[in-house]
This record gives sequence, C-alpha cells and structure tokens, in this order.
Amino acid sequence: MLSTAIAAWAKSRKFGKASRAKAIFDQMKFLFSSGVIKSKPNIFIYTAVINACAYTERDSIEQRDGLRIFVSMYKEMISDDSVVPNHVTFITVLTALKNLLPADEKRANAVGTVFKNCTELGVCNHSITKLLQSLLSTEQLKELVGDDRVDDNGTVNNLKLPKEWTQNVKP
Repeated sequence: MLSTAIAAWAKSRKFGKASRAKAIFDQMKFLFSSGVIKSKPNIFIYTAVINACAYTERDSIEQRDGLRIFVSMYKEMISDDSVVPNHVTFITVLTALKNLLPADEKRANAVGTVFKNCTELGVCNHSITKLLQSLLSTEQLKELVGDDRVDDNGTVNNLKLPKEWTQNVKP
C-alpha cells in the first residue's frame, strides 16, 4: 500500500511530489522499525522516490527540494548494504542528475561518481551508456569509460565494456 502511494506520487504532476514521496518513505521506515510492517524499504521504493525527484516540475523551489531529497536518498541507498541498486535505479539516478543539475563540471563529477558505483555493482547496460552520452561531452565520456570505447561521435561501443561492468545486468 505504501509502495503504491510512493509510485503514485512519483508519477503525479503535483507540486511537492518529491517531498510527499519522501514522507511516505520515512513513514515506511518508521513502521518497519516499530514492527508494524514486515518489509523495510527495498530498492524499488528507493528508485520510486528518486524518480519523483527526477521529474519535479520546472519550478526553482520544487527542483531545489527535489535535488536535496534525491541526494539524501542516493547517499542512504548506497550506504545501506541490504539494498542493492539495479540498472533501473542507475538510469533513474542519472536522469535525476540530468534534470536537476545544470550541464557543468559539478554534474559531470556527480555522473562519474554514479557511474563508478554502477560499474562496481556490474549493472551497466546499453541504456546507461546511452544516457551517459546525453549527459557528457565526448571528451568527458572518453575519460569516464575509456578512450578506446568511445568513437569520435561520442557513441559508446558496449561490446568493448569490461565484463565486470555488465556481469549483473538482468535481461
């Protein structure tokens, strides 16, 4: 029920949707720690809240709140050993960076950090490399994935990616 509410807020076009999704997430954590519910927030719940942040409306206050919530959710998710992000989570995280941060060095650095986490978990796939191509310049992309894996047009050759970067991708 709570997961459905978070997903509904993530898909809504209402002002404050990221804050509302996060409030439900926090309630879910409280109910789990109190023993009222048996399931703690899983990767699907984290991804839904991050999705709510990624698609906040084009209002400066709304986007600032979305960015703040996104950053805290991402840090919490990465530090929780019982939650393992998948390729969908990383697509959502990269989309949030694309939508919430201006195209500058700060965003490029954040993309690099996220990509490193993604490859360490072995969940990099074609959708992720395609999204990277829209987030980074060709030079930044070559620096991130390797010069020999990116052509002059800025397209990543997924066949040249190390197996350990993709080994845990589910079809």
